[in-house]
Amino acid sequence: MYSLGTLLLDLLSGKHVPPSHALDLIRGKNFVMLMDSSLEGHFSKDNGTKLLRLALRCLQHEACERPNEKSLVTAPVSL
Repeated sequence: MYSLGTLLLDLLSGKHVPPSHALDLIRGKNFVMLMDSSLEGHFSKDNGTKLLRLALRCLQHEACERPNEKSLVTAPVSL
């Protein structure tokens, strides 16, 4: 799950973002700094925020706090 979180961050930002730095930005609700500007207009900000929050959940330090496979399968369906 942790690797999926880093992959999501890399895809959404267009570059490698160290997870610790990304977590600070996500917790501070500074989503704009994370998002790749070339993605603008390709999906709603709400969906981008949902994907960033999913990445945050995947990057939790404790494995038991990360989402399980079943919840990951249903998460994109709600987007």
